[in-house]
Amino acid sequence: MAELRYSAYYDSLTGLANRVSFIGDMKIIIEEKTEEQVAFLLIDLDRFKLINDTLGHHIGDEILKKTAIRLKNSLPATTEIYRLGGDEFVITLPHATERTAAETAKQILASFEKPFPVRSHEINVTTSIGISLFPGHGTTSEDLLKNADAAMYLSKEKGKNIFSFYNAELNKNMMRKMDIENHLVKALELNQLSLFYQPKVNLETQEIVGMEALLRWKHPEMGWISPAEFIPVAEETGQIVPIGKWVLEEACRQNKLWQDQGLPSLKVSVNVSVLQFQSGKFIKNVKSILMDTQLPPQFLELEITESIMQNIAESTEVLEQLGKLGVKTSIDDFGTGYSSLHVLQKLPIDTLKIDKAFIDELDQNCKQPMVKAIIDLALNLGLNIVAEGIESANQMESLIEMGCPVGQGYLFSRPIDSLEFEKLIGLSTLTPETDAKQPAGSS
Repeated sequence: MAELRYSAYYDSLTGLANRVSFIGDMKIIIEEKTEEQVAFLLIDLDRFKLINDTLGHHIGDEILKKTAIRLKNSLPATTEIYRLGGDEFVITLPHATERTAAETAKQILASFEKPFPVRSHEINVTTSIGISLFPGHGTTSEDLLKNADAAMYLSKEKGKNIFSFYNAELNKNMMRKMDIENHLVKALELNQLSLFYQPKVNLETQEIVGMEALLRWKHPEMGWISPAEFIPVAEETGQIVPIGKWVLEEACRQNKLWQDQGLPSLKVSVNVSVLQFQSGKFIKNVKSILMDTQLPPQFLELEITESIMQNIAESTEVLEQLGKLGVKTSIDDFGTGYSSLHVLQKLPIDTLKIDKAFIDELDQNCKQPMVKAIIDLALNLGLNIVAEGIESANQMESLIEMGCPVGQGYLFSRPIDSLEFEKLIGLSTLTPETDAKQPAGSS
């Protein structure tokens, strides 16, 4: 009976109290209706899945055991510590103030500064912490955990290895995110999604040499929803895979239609998420779409973020298969992610796209050395180079001087729907605007 009781209330791996214990203890706290605040610190290990996937679950289990020990050693012996499951732990602090909760969170973060020695490995592990307070942030274990979880995800969004408190603004953001998630499920089925197109131009001649297809969502009640809001939700929920497949199909279909109408034959660029790229059906889907739409493969380019560099072997294989199909590939937002020059020279890609953040700085320093270095790097590797987010004539002139041949941005055209774009590509060349700022959050 003692063994059964232990297994019911304690975690077999770490020896810590488990979720059942936590809910039972929470019930006591809530029923007592104490006037004192109780703080709940939800602790999640950063990139733990990557450790499991690359080093194996046996190493992951060792990390979890050592995490429990570090938590015990960094906190007073009377502190209640629970393992909720996976890599999530929670700590309860009775009679807590915001200050004492923050100090405790800082102690925990400091205790993870040293790497974990596991067998022959030295593994650096950081944590993200979310804090909710009873009774101000909830009066049930579900609400307090949910709100601590929201604060923990805020810590991850801010860069990880920090702590955040739950607050009313966070609740508002959570409700908005939940609304987006719920409505996004039906957005494709209800034909609420559409593609807009932005031209890529030869910077010296202003001739349109390509285009990028960009996903847009107009909800009947919520109106236009920014991609900056709904794309991360789609990626978190996995909805990006079917949505991304639809985007690829629609972009190829539309491009082929324009070619059949006698309009200039342009390459269309389509953004591909890491989830799509790493799914086992990706190459099969690309082949099928090209066959169904009859678009010649040289008129399709797939834009992939630098995060593919986290799994080089698999990414290289997929890129090589795309190359054999005749499909072009580019690294989007270059310079902001996981760039490795050693890896970059081995990746079978065709183009680098300079991130808008670097282009913005050209207005402050037209000789911006980083932009020049990226352009030279691409040219020396035999790659094409595209600058995105060009908004001023000064930026365009600086890029021309540095040797960048192609660009896109609000200076030439904002992303526009297919009917407007059809008229635009009939012009062949564009007249840049004097100054054209991109609205915040648009892409």
